[in-house]
Amino acid sequence: MEKSSAFPGGIKYAYYFIGTGPDREILIGYDDRHRKGNQQHFRGVEPPVGVSGVSELARWFGREVSKHLQKYVIKVKGKS
Repeated sequence: MEKSSAFPGGIKYAYYFIGTGPDREILIGYDDRHRKGNQQHFRGVEPPVGVSGVSELARWFGREVSKHLQKYVIKVKGKS
């Protein structure tokens, strides 16, 4: 994707960790939709996120998902 006013980084992305159940709530999410730049989605709030790039954001997302899974006593592969 080329850089544009909608996607200044030239990349369109969305990382979502979605819960089960009929409403399939976004538990953890990051995206660059809606021309708002990089933002987090957490319990209905969408604050902006200052990151150096999509690779850093992918690491953030992975850490947040791991923390969530560990909190709810779900074993994460490679973690004790």
